[in-house]
Amino acid sequence: MKRFKKPLVGVGLSWGDCFVSDKLSEPNAEAVRPALWLARLNSASIDFLFALDLSAIAQELIAESSTGIKLMRKCPCAVWVTQPLEAQELDSILVAHKLRPVGDLAMDLGCSIAKLQNAQLHVLLAAEYPEFDYMFPARVSSERKRTYRNAVVRHIDTQIAGVDLRLPAKVHFVIKPPDLAIMNCIEQHAIDLLVMGTVSPTGISGFITGNTVEHLLPQIPCSLLAVKPRGFKSPVVLERSGR
Repeated sequence: MKRFKKPLVGVGLSWGDCFVSDKLSEPNAEAVRPALWLARLNSASIDFLFALDLSAIAQELIAESSTGIKLMRKCPCAVWVTQPLEAQELDSILVAHKLRPVGDLAMDLGCSIAKLQNAQLHVLLAAEYPEFDYMFPARVSSERKRTYRNAVVRHIDTQIAGVDLRLPAKVHFVIKPPDLAIMNCIEQHAIDLLVMGTVSPTGISGFITGNTVEHLLPQIPCSLLAVKPRGFKSPVVLERSGR
């Protein structure tokens, strides 16, 4: 007799500074494993439940930023979400770089704005899997770390070389999750504008939900310029063309 027909498993999906992550902590993974075993034995289906416990402040921030998230998901061009500034000009700009084409686009925009505003440009690359194993840095050889870092610096220096900046750009290479690295850099250097690329080339199938940009938007105290990859297709355009 199959006693278990539809078990319910509660899991926690928060990880670090992310409200919802694609990684499971070990205690949550331990909860999932026996549930899968039990469902297999009983030919049962499983319901997974995750309750997001948000503070009142977090809920208010998310509500305030919901228009920005919708625009980032659907708008076919770069989106600038602004925060009030004490001064009229931007003093410090951070480009969160990825060694991908969209990261190069973000870098070009960040350099141009820094030049126009005579601002200090910071460039951050948080080494991440699969490019770099930040989850287990002890397993990575010093030679591999040095080789990877040198390649990053050369790539970024090549982009900066063609821009006449008032102040020399500061490049930060860290081994930690991008969300945490970006938040730390914003706090340490009083960043006024964060420039970074989104990852999805299409406007369908969840848009850019789960992207680092969406994780950060409710939390960061600075303005954000989200850059779309080349070939991004707006779902609004797709819907209209399908009529």
